[in-house]
Amino acid sequence: MSIYLYALDLGFSECFLALVFIAIFLFIIVQVSNLIKEFRENKKRKVVAREPLSNEKLAELREHRIQRENLRVERRAIEVKEAREKEEELARQRVFLKEEQTRKEIERKQEEERKEAERHSYFAQLKSQFVESQDYKLVRSFVKKYDNNETDDDLFSLQLLLDRRGWVFSFDELKDLIYGEYWRKLCDLLLKRVFAKSPATREEAIRGFLEQFRSDDREKINCFTYLLKEHGFSEFNAGEIKKVEQEIELEKFEKRLSESDERVNLHTIDQLTGYEFEGLLKKLFSKMGYDVEQTRLSGDQGADLIIVKFGERKVVQAKRAIGKVGNKAVQEIVAAISMYRSHRGMIVTNNYFTAAAVELANANGIELIDRDGLEELIDQYW
Repeated sequence: MSIYLYALDLGFSECFLALVFIAIFLFIIVQVSNLIKEFRENKKRKVVAREPLSNEKLAELREHRIQRENLRVERRAIEVKEAREKEEELARQRVFLKEEQTRKEIERKQEEERKEAERHSYFAQLKSQFVESQDYKLVRSFVKKYDNNETDDDLFSLQLLLDRRGWVFSFDELKDLIYGEYWRKLCDLLLKRVFAKSPATREEAIRGFLEQFRSDDREKINCFTYLLKEHGFSEFNAGEIKKVEQEIELEKFEKRLSESDERVNLHTIDQLTGYEFEGLLKKLFSKMGYDVEQTRLSGDQGADLIIVKFGERKVVQAKRAIGKVGNKAVQEIVAAISMYRSHRGMIVTNNYFTAAAVELANANGIELIDRDGLEELIDQYW
């Protein structure tokens, strides 16, 4: 009661401080008690540890240790076995996946080959029908016009035209058609110009080819090689081509040396008649390595000479003129190209051309050789 009264006499702050001190005191007492208790327990454990173990206890401990080691070894063996089995399973899965992938790849290729074979079979049937149809003349005209120099736009236009007529070809199939016709046309050309003479040996066939075509024309070389095999001759090599080519050039050179050494100039040309001018040009083009054929002296349809070199056929109009050559000569040579089935046309004159003639010639791809050009050719080849 007295403490209670005393507490009433004290203020709040003093009471709070007293309670704090009491709590701290009690905490210290508890901690000290715990320390004393822990110290006593440690002391007891040390006393027990100092006591010697009996043989039974030691044997028990060893047995326990051995059992733990055996368990550890068994667990390790189980882990190794499981890891090996897992690796083997993964290996089997990898092999299976690889075999499955290979099988699917083989099936995919077989399916593609089957579809490709079906496509080729269908295209072969369609091509056979198309070649026999009247519409195939469009392909012939296309090859004749472009001569393997067509663009993709040209092919696309032909594809649309055939599609409208009921012939549906893919772009690659149309290319195959065009190349097949070009190849046939090329082989027909070689058969007429080389093999029509029935060469007895392979060397004769090579000479016949080189006298008309260039040795660097790969398409014609490939076709020529194919026709050699078809006629029972063996293939040739680049060395043989070069050798025969050199022989032909030497023969032409020897021929030029054996010809008359009469000098020609523009003054003497101006004194020639029209027929004499044609004869002079015939000799000039022969010296230039062309095979020259002279047309009829009358009714020549605008062409006086036909010259051939490397398989290219040109019609030539000889104009020995007093004044400038005009449009009429260009119109005549354009018509003569079709008349004589030639590739190009040329006009040679001892004079010059009018501006209109030059413009018309350029529009039609006609080669013009005027007085200056003729003089250069004479100086170089005569």
